[in-house]
Amino acid sequence: MYSVRKILPVVASTILLTTPAFASDARTMALGGSAIANAKGAHGAIENPASMMAMQRAGDNFHLRFGLSADLRDSGTFADTLTEDANENLVSDIETQIDDLSNRQVQCDPIFGDADDVCIDNTQDLSDLSNQLLDAINGVEDGNIDLQLTADFGVAVTSASYPYAVSIKLRGTGSAGPDIVESDKDYLREFADLLDNNTLTLDEIRNSTYLEANALGIPLGVQQPEDVLLSSGSTSALLRTQLGISMASTINIAGYAVDAGITPKFSSLSAYHLNTSIADELDDNAVDLVDQFEDSEVTESSFTADIGAALDLNQYPIRLAAVVRNLIPENIETEDGFEFETTPQLIVGAAFQKNKLSLTGDLALNKAKVDNLETQIIAVGAEFGTKNFAIRGGLSYEGGRDADKTALSFGFGLGPLQVGIRGTDTYSMQSSIDLAYSF
Repeated sequence: MYSVRKILPVVASTILLTTPAFASDARTMALGGSAIANAKGAHGAIENPASMMAMQRAGDNFHLRFGLSADLRDSGTFADTLTEDANENLVSDIETQIDDLSNRQVQCDPIFGDADDVCIDNTQDLSDLSNQLLDAINGVEDGNIDLQLTADFGVAVTSASYPYAVSIKLRGTGSAGPDIVESDKDYLREFADLLDNNTLTLDEIRNSTYLEANALGIPLGVQQPEDVLLSSGSTSALLRTQLGISMASTINIAGYAVDAGITPKFSSLSAYHLNTSIADELDDNAVDLVDQFEDSEVTESSFTADIGAALDLNQYPIRLAAVVRNLIPENIETEDGFEFETTPQLIVGAAFQKNKLSLTGDLALNKAKVDNLETQIIAVGAEFGTKNFAIRGGLSYEGGRDADKTALSFGFGLGPLQVGIRGTDTYSMQSSIDLAYSF
């Protein structure tokens, strides 16, 4: 618990300082994540490069976008636990109380005393703190907290004979989680139970695993946390700078005009990973966690590509589409063997357009990883409006999440301002805000 609490801010600050993800643009997010058959603007060229041909036929010439987005996944109660003011100095307060207990003189006779004799008094504070830490551990021990942030800029030119787009993306992905050992919880439970009622009796000391009284007037023997606790925590972060170049054309296949596009993507990757134990952190001579985390950096370059296609059903106002994302798998491994992966995914979609109303749907046919965050989304969305004003809503099921898989989304477009939110609660959500315009 202590290690995760200390190192999570390292991950978050590293990501934020680099303005770094896999969250969609605001319009796509508001539609629940469904857009490949009705992608628009500069980000639409990235969602499905084939969509630039539809933009060209609509008479659009130039598209510009700048966006920020975030994806938070909390499979335990990390966010609640780590942001509670009462937990801010919890572990250091317990250390202080245990040090104080170790220096307290035994007030009873361990050899000839009665079982109910009070050996140490004023013990309630350590009992309360131990209960508080046990509650915090129970909230995080079976989960992880993952955070992914993105900043990206894109332009698309669809007036050319062969439309093209260029995008630059900065993405940061961080994850933290504990490995709690049951004996550590037993250690805390003993303090919580034996020191309750503000006293420690001779009988309680005799039945204790971690406390010992040898003689009247001698300091109480207390096994120290650094000698007992075995739990550990891990944290990882990946920073990605990516350049994508999209191109599109229309080809004739068996008498059908099929829009096709490709987006080669070139990335520079920096990976970090750190395992740390509570015992190491309680060692005053240990290297600072921030320094250890930064020293774990590994850098590499990578390449992958997206391929997209789309087809209009002329007799119906329906457009069908498919995209293969990250066709070439990417990975980077840290020096201690921890691996970040991005794997291919096939997504199919459809869109129905009638005047100002459009209905969209996307289906990912396989589960994939994007910088280690798993995703397999099924989404439907609805949009009503024009370029100047539109309202949007959607429903999605994210098979890659450990919890809160079903989410509602909503958003709006007001001229160039686009806003989208998708989530189930405060600590499991995505959000995006863009400035995007096409003319």
